[in-house]
Amino acid sequence: MKNIFVHLLLLSTVIFSVQVYAEVANSSCKEVKFQKADEAWSGHYYLHGVMEVGSELLLQPDGKFKWMLAVGALDQYAEGTWWKTVTVLV
Repeated sequence: MKNIFVHLLLLSTVIFSVQVYAEVANSSCKEVKFQKADEAWSGHYYLHGVMEVGSELLLQPDGKFKWMLAVGALDQYAEGTWWKTVTVLV
């Protein structure tokens, strides 16, 4: 009897998990189009006044960005796309 409950519990867990993952797979982010009005924000931005730390952000007029950070032995780099919402740059 106990063995049947274990199997039913396992089966119900699998069925529930499949449904949850199927819903996640169907969700997607909306694509945001770059607008020419956002070009006013493009340019080079540098970090100043912080000892032993270097950082640079390049916002290109076509909506692409490049970013770097160097702190001691740690170097990080990222690139991608950017856009402006009502209140922030994303």
